[in-house]
Amino acid sequence: MPTFTPPLAIEKPTLISGKIIDYLEAHDKRVDDGILTDTVKRMRQVITRDLMQPRDTRIGKESNTLYTGACARKARLTFDGAEREPLRARTLLKFLLGDLVELSVLAMARLAGCHIEDNNIDLTVTGEDGVLVPVHPDGRYVDEQGQSYNIEIKSCDSRTFDTWLEQGGLDDTWGYLGQASVEIQAWREAGVPVEATIFIAVSTGSRQGSIAEFIMPYKEQLVIGWHERRLAARQDAVPAIPFQGQPEMAFMRGKACDADWFVHGEPTPRVNEKGATYGWDVMTGRTVVPLQCSYCDYRAKHCWQEAVMEIDGTKPVWVLPAQPDTAAEDAGPGPSGLKDASVTKNGGMVRVPAEAPAPPDDPPVPGHGETMEQYVERHRVTLRVCERTGQAITHTFNAIPEEIRQECFSEYQKQLQSLNRKK
Repeated sequence: MPTFTPPLAIEKPTLISGKIIDYLEAHDKRVDDGILTDTVKRMRQVITRDLMQPRDTRIGKESNTLYTGACARKARLTFDGAEREPLRARTLLKFLLGDLVELSVLAMARLAGCHIEDNNIDLTVTGEDGVLVPVHPDGRYVDEQGQSYNIEIKSCDSRTFDTWLEQGGLDDTWGYLGQASVEIQAWREAGVPVEATIFIAVSTGSRQGSIAEFIMPYKEQLVIGWHERRLAARQDAVPAIPFQGQPEMAFMRGKACDADWFVHGEPTPRVNEKGATYGWDVMTGRTVVPLQCSYCDYRAKHCWQEAVMEIDGTKPVWVLPAQPDTAAEDAGPGPSGLKDASVTKNGGMVRVPAEAPAPPDDPPVPGHGETMEQYVERHRVTLRVCERTGQAITHTFNAIPEEIRQECFSEYQKQLQSLNRKK
């Protein structure tokens, strides 16, 4: 009788995450009053700060993370206390959960026998003007040979977690590597020789509870970039937006290229492996706001005031309408069949409905005697009762007034997921 032998697991040695997994899966555990007391004390501080006090606006305050992102403009606006979008409940809850994940991981690592200390210690890095800028790393790990590592703990969605696993570590899209390199510089200025950062990633999405670690080296160029952004942010003039929007493209199927597809630029053919043209990428005239700007609190007030939110699959994107152009007006209304095209945004494809039902005629502001919550709920109801197709639900969501669209986003996702459950 044939027997099945499962493949042997190839274990990659880790400094912290593997020990955490071993500890969690071990039957015998112990009560460590010291670790328990430290963790409860820090959690108390976090809950008090995140839930029981007004959030610090950081006006006039410098820090490492103020300049680790790629946008010196955002750093300057934050320093000046410029008007920004109010923080939503979902954002505040994400901050709280991220802080609690950090403290939980540190506690588990210590229970697993890892030598970790200096959580959120007060360090500084010296600016080029001699000013000491505060730096607060998540901690420091000391291995059995006495080598010190900077620690950064990041909670992330499952897609991001899988991407980091696939590429063998983080990139600097959101400034994480720059943040870590500046922290290493701060350790060195404090007299602690540190060469690398251990990033511990915890998935909080569909793969909730997955944990991995990545050892990322110090990069001097990222520290130089940090100093350059700080210098730019401290000039008299507010820095310009460092990112450019991308032209929105519509895929038009067919071998022939219609004349009116040239309204906003020259179409690009798509060719299969046999060299035959099977479609064209056509410019719609609209502009997709850069990914980094899509998540910025200053987007609507200071940088992309004309942008409106739409949905690409299940994620929000911000789009600038086509600019009036005399040549375009003379040429006609634009690419024929465009509303039945697949529109490319940020590398994804979203189907623009051609015959979705018209949304109900609702007033753009709360009705007489109606609270804002009732107003939002009325629009959530339209998502629940509209036609049960993805096109109709997306069309209904995009018709919701922009000022409350984000409040309805979770209901939109829920209704899309209900379609999958029915299948």
